[in-house]
Amino acid sequence: MAVLAHQIHTLRARLDERNIRSARESLLHHLALAAGPDGRTMPVDGTLIELASEIGLSHEVLYRTLAELEKDGVASRTASAIVVSKIKGV
Repeated sequence: MAVLAHQIHTLRARLDERNIRSARESLLHHLALAAGPDGRTMPVDGTLIELASEIGLSHEVLYRTLAELEKDGVASRTASAIVVSKIKGV
């Protein structure tokens, strides 16, 4: 029962993400939901293309948005994770 409840919660969160119009806000929302125990680090298990598809963005938009977040000092990337330094509006 708990597993099904978790799956429903995850599905609802993903549907909510798809209703966010701004690529930046959509990505920040996803990062906040998928953050690990520290609340800031989201492991990237697959490729960024797979992540873009999961969020509902084209990979070009995802790359551009990540670059903007890095430029603004909001997030940084490593080979296996995206680390958020601060989240505004999520």
